[in-house]
Amino acid sequence: LACGAAFMFYTSRQVEDIRGANGNASGVATLLYLAQRLKEQGIEGSDVWLAATGSHEAWMSGVRRVLKQAKATRQQVYFLNIESVGAGTLSYTVKEGMLVTQSCGKELIKAAEQCAAPLGASPATVRTVPTGAHLPLSAGVKAMSIVGLDEDGVPAYWNRVDDRIMEVDDVNIVQAGRFAEAILRQVAKK
Repeated sequence: LACGAAFMFYTSRQVEDIRGANGNASGVATLLYLAQRLKEQGIEGSDVWLAATGSHEAWMSGVRRVLKQAKATRQQVYFLNIESVGAGTLSYTVKEGMLVTQSCGKELIKAAEQCAAPLGASPATVRTVPTGAHLPLSAGVKAMSIVGLDEDGVPAYWNRVDDRIMEVDDVNIVQAGRFAEAILRQVAKK
């Protein structure tokens, strides 16, 4: 057991840490952009929560906590996940899931379809990795992800050591923020 632990410690020190510039920071930057836009012009009749959930590798505990809080409100809840948007092709998910795909929230998909063309967003099915929308979808919450996908349909720079700030394009972040805002405003009209 001690030899196994020593080997794991040794091998963990032989690789570089993943920076998370696209995988984590681009989503936070988009949230900040969105917060500024909503501060300038709120969405009448809607209670919008912006949460940087984190803890993806810890059984998505951040998402779990937000879901628990949202369910306690007993109101209509939509979960719009924004991640890995600093690189890749701006996309919105219509289905997600690794073993079994689940359809994303119909209202969110419809809103995204109405707003996608001017912002260059494309529909996608993400089967390669669990996004932050995975748990809400599993819990029956209307959810969808906005994500930047590479040519293989994987979030750009997902779990790669070259996920650095030089790979993030601020234009992508603004586009994702505009897209998220347009979706929220469209859903609120209903």
